[in-house]
Parts: sequence; C-alpha cells; structure tokens
Amino acid sequence: NNLDNATKLEKDLLTEMPKIFDTISAQAKVIGEIVNNLRIYSRASSEKDKTTEVINISENLDKIYQLVKRLNKTINIQLNLPSENIFIKLNTQHLSQILMNLIQNAAHAVANTPSPQIILSCFKENNNCVISVEDNGCGITKENLEKIWQPFFTTKSADIGTGLGLSIILELIKKNNGKIDVKSIVNQGTTFSITFPIANN
Repeated sequence: NNLDNATKLEKDLLTEMPKIFDTISAQAKVIGEIVNNLRIYSRASSEKDKTTEVINISENLDKIYQLVKRLNKTINIQLNLPSENIFIKLNTQHLSQILMNLIQNAAHAVANTPSPQIILSCFKENNNCVISVEDNGCGITKENLEKIWQPFFTTKSADIGTGLGLSIILELIKKNNGKIDVKSIVNQGTTFSITFPIANN
C-alpha cells in the first residue's frame, strides 16, 4: 500500500509539475516587471534629464499611431491631428513611454467591448498642446479615479498589471512641464488628456 501511495503521489506530482512551473514563471515575470518599473519610477522622480528637444507633435504622434495600430489589429484605432503644425519641447522617449502606456491601458479597457475603439487626438488650446487618449471601454469608477495615481494601485489581475504605470506616467509628464487630466464614465469609456506648453519660436 505504501508503495502504491508513493507511486500515485509521484504521478500526481509529475502531472502538476508543468502547472507549478507555469505559476512560478508567471510570478517571476511579475516580480521582474515590478523591479523594472520601480527603477523607471525612481529615475523619473529624480533624474535631471536634459535630453529634451523641440518636436513637431504631429510627426511623433503619427509614428506612435502606426506602431500601436500594428500591435492592436482587433481594435479600431483612430488618429486626429491638427491642421497646423504644433511644436513642443520635451523628451521624445518620455512621450513615447507615456502614450504607449496609456494606449495599452485603453486596450485592456476595451477588451470586452463589442466594437472596441481608441482615439488618439491632438489640438491647440491657447498656448498649450493637448494630447488625448480616448477609449469606449469599461470606464473607471469614481472611487477608483481618486486612487489611480497611487503607486501599486491597479484593478487588473496580477499577471497583467503592477499598478506602477500611471504613477510613472505622472512623474514623466511633470518632468516635461505638463499636466494630465482624466474623465471617465463606467461602461462608456475613459479619456486621458495631457497638456504641454507650446514651444517658443
């Protein structure tokens, strides 16, 4: 009986082993992502990054749009650009990181929407450039809207999000003399609007 029990236990272990390894691998991936995001968050908060340049925002948004459109083929992604050229001064790597993160969040939000849509827009408002990322996804509750900028706050499952993305975005936007606003209606969608000052001629 002891031998039979040992054999059964061994078979059970062998059966469960792939699941155990998958779980360990997934947890290691999440831990790695948290550590990497903490490094980015730390740099965004403290570094004196001088690699800023004056850019034509339409050209940069078009590059980001072309990339995310290829990565999200099941989502209707639209781009609305101003008729006039708008120039702003910032770190282009930061801009890409900010928008890619917001668009990734939007993609998660529309995952269960029958006709998923994300709209990337840009327009001039007084002496500012406003960039918005709008989706028609699940929306954010009023209670959670007050928490989304807190490090490690997330409504996603552990294998999808670490809760550091929006904290990093906020730091990067501040670092580039910008500000961000969010409006959301549950089951209708969310719009993040980023405002940067227009560069002096």
